[in-house]
Amino acid sequence: MQRITNTVCDKVVKLAENETEQVVESFRKRNETLGLNKNSPVKLQMDGTYQSVHIKSRHKMGQNASQVIGIACENETDNHDIIGFHLVNKLCWVGAWLRGKGYDIECPNHEYCTSNTNRYDPLSEKDLGYEIGKKIAKLDLLVDYCTTDGDAKSVQGLQEAMQEIFDPLWSVNRLADTIHRGQSQFREVLRAKFSVGMFLELQRLRGMILK
Repeated sequence: MQRITNTVCDKVVKLAENETEQVVESFRKRNETLGLNKNSPVKLQMDGTYQSVHIKSRHKMGQNASQVIGIACENETDNHDIIGFHLVNKLCWVGAWLRGKGYDIECPNHEYCTSNTNRYDPLSEKDLGYEIGKKIAKLDLLVDYCTTDGDAKSVQGLQEAMQEIFDPLWSVNRLADTIHRGQSQFREVLRAKFSVGMFLELQRLRGMILK
Protein backbone atom coordinates (compact mmCIF):
# COMPACT_ATOMS: atom_id res chain seq x y z
CA MET A 1 0.00 0.00 0.00
CA GLN A 2 2.88 2.36 0.79
CA ARG A 3 4.42 1.83 -2.66
CA ILE A 4 1.10 2.42 -4.38
CA THR A 5 0.58 5.59 -2.36
CA ASN A 6 4.05 6.86 -3.30
CA THR A 7 3.16 6.70 -6.99
CA VAL A 8 0.27 9.16 -6.58
CA CYS A 9 1.42 11.32 -3.66
CA ASP A 10 2.77 14.12 -5.88
CA LYS A 11 -0.53 14.33 -7.75
CA VAL A 12 -2.48 14.41 -4.49
CA VAL A 13 -0.31 17.28 -3.23
CA LYS A 14 -0.82 19.17 -6.49
CA LEU A 15 -4.57 18.60 -6.26
CA ALA A 16 -4.64 19.94 -2.70
CA GLU A 17 -2.63 23.02 -3.73
CA ASN A 18 -5.02 23.74 -6.60
CA GLU A 19 -8.01 23.43 -4.29
CA THR A 20 -6.40 25.83 -1.82
CA GLU A 21 -5.82 28.36 -4.60
CA GLN A 22 -9.50 28.12 -5.52
CA VAL A 23 -10.50 28.79 -1.90
CA VAL A 24 -8.22 31.84 -1.77
CA GLU A 25 -9.64 33.13 -5.05
CA SER A 26 -13.14 32.80 -3.60
CA PHE A 27 -11.96 34.96 -0.66
CA ARG A 28 -10.89 37.69 -3.04
CA LYS A 29 -14.19 37.60 -4.94
CA ARG A 30 -16.08 37.68 -1.65
CA ASN A 31 -14.11 40.73 -0.47
CA GLU A 32 -14.81 42.56 -3.73
CA THR A 33 -18.53 41.75 -3.38
CA LEU A 34 -18.47 43.24 0.14
CA GLY A 35 -16.72 46.36 -1.14
CA LEU A 36 -13.41 45.50 0.53
CA ASN A 37 -9.92 45.29 -0.86
CA LYS A 38 -9.55 41.90 -2.52
CA ASN A 39 -6.32 41.34 -0.55
CA SER A 40 -7.84 42.14 2.84
CA PRO A 41 -6.39 40.10 5.75
CA VAL A 42 -8.12 36.84 6.63
CA LYS A 43 -8.96 35.26 9.96
CA LEU A 44 -7.76 31.75 10.78
CA GLN A 45 -8.21 29.02 13.33
CA MET A 46 -5.25 26.75 13.91
CA ASP A 47 -4.38 23.69 15.97
CA GLY A 48 -1.89 20.86 16.06
CA THR A 49 -2.45 17.16 16.65
CA TYR A 50 0.21 14.69 17.80
CA GLN A 51 0.68 11.03 16.97
CA SER A 52 0.23 10.09 20.61
CA VAL A 53 -2.52 9.67 23.17
CA HIS A 54 -0.44 11.74 25.60
CA ILE A 55 1.57 14.93 25.01
CA LYS A 56 4.25 13.73 27.45
CA SER A 57 5.56 10.48 28.85
CA ARG A 58 5.92 9.70 32.56
CA HIS A 59 8.49 7.00 31.91
CA LYS A 60 11.08 8.94 29.94
CA MET A 61 12.11 12.50 29.19
CA GLY A 62 10.69 14.30 26.18
CA GLN A 63 7.49 14.18 24.19
CA ASN A 64 5.72 10.90 23.66
CA ALA A 65 5.17 11.51 19.93
CA SER A 66 7.04 11.12 16.66
CA GLN A 67 4.72 13.09 14.35
CA VAL A 68 2.69 16.28 14.56
CA ILE A 69 0.51 17.97 11.98
CA GLY A 70 -0.68 21.56 12.12
CA ILE A 71 -3.85 22.58 10.32
CA ALA A 72 -5.06 26.12 9.60
CA CYS A 73 -8.67 26.71 8.54
CA GLU A 74 -10.17 29.95 7.32
CA ASN A 75 -12.54 31.59 9.77
CA GLU A 76 -14.25 33.80 7.19
CA THR A 77 -17.02 31.48 6.01
CA ASP A 78 -19.16 28.69 7.44
CA ASN A 79 -17.20 26.14 5.38
CA HIS A 80 -13.96 26.63 7.40
CA ASP A 81 -11.88 25.32 4.50
CA ILE A 82 -8.30 24.19 5.15
CA ILE A 83 -5.87 26.65 3.58
CA GLY A 84 -2.64 25.58 5.25
CA PHE A 85 -1.07 22.57 6.92
CA HIS A 86 2.36 21.24 7.80
CA LEU A 87 3.54 17.82 8.93
CA VAL A 88 6.63 17.24 11.06
CA ASN A 89 7.78 13.62 10.92
CA LYS A 90 10.59 11.91 12.82
CA LEU A 91 9.91 8.44 11.44
CA CYS A 92 12.31 6.95 8.90
CA TRP A 93 12.49 3.19 8.40
CA VAL A 94 15.62 3.41 6.22
CA GLY A 95 17.54 5.47 8.79
CA ALA A 96 16.52 3.17 11.65
CA TRP A 97 17.54 0.08 9.64
CA LEU A 98 20.95 1.56 8.72
CA ARG A 99 21.65 2.59 12.32
CA GLY A 100 20.74 -0.94 13.41
CA LYS A 101 23.39 -2.23 10.99
CA GLY A 102 26.02 0.01 12.57
CA TYR A 103 26.09 2.86 10.04
CA ASP A 104 26.52 6.41 11.34
CA ILE A 105 23.36 7.84 9.79
CA GLU A 106 21.26 10.72 11.05
CA CYS A 107 17.90 11.78 9.72
CA PRO A 108 16.93 13.77 7.75
CA ASN A 109 18.90 14.48 4.54
CA HIS A 110 20.10 10.99 3.66
CA GLU A 111 18.93 9.05 0.61
CA TYR A 112 15.34 7.74 0.79
CA CYS A 113 14.80 9.57 4.10
CA THR A 114 11.14 10.09 5.02
CA SER A 115 11.63 12.33 8.07
CA ASN A 116 11.93 16.11 7.91
CA THR A 117 13.37 16.72 11.38
CA ASN A 118 15.93 15.12 13.66
CA ARG A 119 14.62 12.42 15.99
CA TYR A 120 15.97 14.34 19.01
CA ASP A 121 14.38 17.69 18.14
CA PRO A 122 11.26 18.69 20.11
CA LEU A 123 7.96 19.03 18.27
CA SER A 124 7.02 22.70 18.36
CA GLU A 125 3.68 24.30 17.50
CA LYS A 126 5.53 27.58 17.02
CA ASP A 127 7.52 25.99 14.19
CA LEU A 128 4.27 24.62 12.77
CA GLY A 129 2.79 28.11 12.75
CA TYR A 130 5.90 29.48 11.04
CA GLU A 131 5.85 26.87 8.26
CA ILE A 132 2.11 27.27 7.74
CA GLY A 133 2.58 31.05 7.65
CA LYS A 134 5.16 30.74 4.86
CA LYS A 135 2.83 28.56 2.80
CA ILE A 136 -0.07 30.99 3.28
CA ALA A 137 2.18 33.93 2.39
CA LYS A 138 2.97 32.29 -0.97
CA LEU A 139 -0.73 32.73 -1.74
CA ASP A 140 -0.40 36.49 -1.02
CA LEU A 141 -2.62 36.18 2.05
CA LEU A 142 -2.17 38.26 5.18
CA VAL A 143 -3.53 37.03 8.52
CA ASP A 144 -4.69 39.47 11.19
CA TYR A 145 -6.50 37.19 13.69
CA CYS A 146 -5.97 33.55 14.62
CA THR A 147 -7.94 31.41 17.08
CA THR A 148 -5.84 28.82 18.95
CA ASP A 149 -5.44 27.04 22.27
CA GLY A 150 -4.37 29.12 25.21
CA ASP A 151 -1.06 27.27 25.63
CA ALA A 152 -0.12 27.18 21.94
CA LYS A 153 2.57 29.43 20.44
CA SER A 154 1.59 28.80 16.83
CA VAL A 155 0.40 32.40 16.46
CA GLN A 156 3.88 33.63 17.35
CA GLY A 157 5.38 31.51 14.56
CA LEU A 158 2.65 32.63 12.16
CA GLN A 159 3.40 36.26 12.97
CA GLU A 160 7.14 35.77 12.40
CA ALA A 161 6.41 34.36 8.93
CA MET A 162 4.14 37.31 8.08
CA GLN A 163 6.75 39.79 9.31
CA GLU A 164 9.55 38.08 7.39
CA ILE A 165 7.69 38.06 4.07
CA PHE A 166 5.35 41.07 4.17
CA ASP A 167 5.91 43.68 6.88
CA PRO A 168 8.35 43.66 9.86
CA LEU A 169 5.74 45.50 11.92
CA TRP A 170 2.81 43.25 11.07
CA SER A 171 0.93 41.84 14.06
CA VAL A 172 -1.21 38.70 14.26
CA ASN A 173 -3.67 38.82 17.15
CA ARG A 174 -4.51 35.63 19.02
CA LEU A 175 -8.10 34.82 19.93
CA ALA A 176 -8.90 32.19 22.57
CA ASP A 177 -11.21 29.39 21.48
CA THR A 178 -14.41 29.16 23.51
CA ILE A 179 -14.03 25.48 24.48
CA HIS A 180 -10.62 25.80 26.16
CA ARG A 181 -11.57 29.15 27.61
CA GLY A 182 -14.68 27.64 29.21
CA GLN A 183 -12.71 24.69 30.57
CA SER A 184 -10.11 27.02 32.08
CA GLN A 185 -12.82 29.08 33.75
CA PHE A 186 -14.47 25.93 35.12
CA ARG A 187 -11.18 24.72 36.65
CA GLU A 188 -10.51 28.11 38.21
CA VAL A 189 -13.98 28.15 39.78
CA LEU A 190 -13.36 24.72 41.32
CA ARG A 191 -10.05 25.90 42.79
CA ALA A 192 -11.37 29.24 44.01
CA LYS A 193 -11.94 29.88 47.73
CA PHE A 194 -15.10 31.93 48.13
CA SER A 195 -15.86 33.98 51.21
CA VAL A 196 -18.36 32.60 53.72
CA GLY A 197 -20.91 35.33 53.07
CA MET A 198 -20.78 35.21 49.29
CA PHE A 199 -23.58 32.68 48.81
CA LEU A 200 -26.04 33.70 51.53
CA GLU A 201 -28.92 31.59 50.21
CA LEU A 202 -26.75 28.47 50.25
CA GLN A 203 -25.73 29.20 53.84
CA ARG A 204 -29.39 29.66 54.81
CA LEU A 205 -30.39 26.33 53.25
CA ARG A 206 -27.55 24.54 54.99
CA GLY A 207 -28.67 26.04 58.28
CA MET A 208 -32.23 24.82 57.72
CA ILE A 209 -30.98 21.30 56.94
CA LEU A 210 -28.85 21.20 60.07
CA LYS A 211 -31.83 22.26 62.18
